[in-house]
Amino acid sequence: LELLTKKEQEVVNLLMKGQHQKKIAREMRTSRKLIHLHLSRIRKKFSVHTTIEIMRCTGETLAYPKQPIKLTSRGADVFFFSLSGLNTIRITRCLKFCLRGVRRHREKMLMANGCNSMLELVAKYYGTYAE
Repeated sequence: LELLTKKEQEVVNLLMKGQHQKKIAREMRTSRKLIHLHLSRIRKKFSVHTTIEIMRCTGETLAYPKQPIKLTSRGADVFFFSLSGLNTIRITRCLKFCLRGVRRHREKMLMANGCNSMLELVAKYYGTYAE
């Protein structure tokens, strides 16, 4: 995380609270385009492709204690494939599910944990979620 500028670190801190780009932009009093640019640079520095992977790298680097979240066995597969950066299509191929099946498991995970998005669920997993 030392590679990041102060603004990028601020974006990562807000991201780890489960906030979306729009909310981060509002809190930092800047444009969504600038937040998108910061996230793009962070992805490049971390050599990852998704925002969830940024959260995973941050959680592992800072050794956040993982919190228990409610997952079914297949939901756990979907969650951990998502953490590793796989998109929905790739998850369907790995698990030999239909697209609807993956979406259904994702929705069940979110509902069971009281989350509105995967960002919130990942933030809860790392114990950094702030409402």
